[in-house]
Formats: sequence, structure tokens, C-alpha cells
Amino acid sequence: EPKGSLVVISAVKLLFLSFLRVGSLAGIRWSEIDEEDSILTIPAERMKSKKPHLVPLTQPMVDVLEPLKDFTGETEYVFDTGRGGRYPHMNPASINAYLIKLGYQGLLRAHGVRSIPLTIGQDILGFKPEVIQRQLAHAVGDKVRQAYDRSTLLNERREFMVSWSDYLLAQGLEG
Repeated sequence: EPKGSLVVISAVKLLFLSFLRVGSLAGIRWSEIDEEDSILTIPAERMKSKKPHLVPLTQPMVDVLEPLKDFTGETEYVFDTGRGGRYPHMNPASINAYLIKLGYQGLLRAHGVRSIPLTIGQDILGFKPEVIQRQLAHAVGDKVRQAYDRSTLLNERREFMVSWSDYLLAQGLEG
């Protein structure tokens, strides 16, 4: 088994649990995590949609983040490698590099993880596609609906994220 740093391994786990795009995930700041309300807020500038995105935190996500507090908790970024370089946090490409080390070359890339919850969420977990699409930060509906519908479906999304996390743990994901 390849030895990856705690930061990269934790990022890969959070990728599967949150299915965020790697650019949004790699730059998560500790200040974006609201433990009291169990929510992670990705600011608009790190989102493809250029709108802030809410990620309900599940217990398995907290379990992934908790050990990082000792490691990067005094820094700005959750996934701070301390290496410096092009990014003030881990290089987003590190996630795909780690998936390749695990043997997934040609089989799975980080962005491909985003296709999994839409299928599993509907076919196995029984959630409406709209709830999952909102959690993927996809635009839902036609232009008129996108312009007027301000609902977040946050309660339904939280239920989905808990079911999703439970599903991944049942498949063998370790926190």
C-alpha cells in the first residue's frame, strides 16, 4: 500500500464523502467549517458556479477532519502540506496522483468520483435527483427556475449526505 501523507489520504477520503471538485476541496480553510451547525461553506470564488456552496458535515467527515487539527489546525488551510510552492495548500493534482498510486490509472480520476453519488443516490439510496444535483452544485431546472428558485433543500441534502456517508462506510471506507 503506498504511503501518502495524512493530508493527501484525508483529502481523498473527503473527496469521496463530499464529492467536491478538487479545486474546491484542496483549498478548504479551517474558518469555512462551522462545527456547531455541522456545515462547510465553500466560498463563491472556489466554486465553478461562482456561488457559495454548502456541504452538510456528516460524522464520518468530522472523523476525517479531526486528526488533521493536530497536523494543520494552526494553519489557514485544512490540507496544508507545509511544502510551499504554487499553492498555499496541497496541490489539487495530488489527489489524482494518489489515486494512480492506488492502482486506479485509467479507471478513476478525482472528477469521476462526482458521477458516483448521482447514480447510487437514486438507485440504491432512493433520493430524488434534484437533491443530489444540488449537493453536486449543479444548476437544476431551466433558466427561469434557476433565476427564481432560491431553495437550498438543505434538510434533504443533509439526509442524503448522512445516507451517502453510511453507504461508503458499509462499502469499507475507513474514517
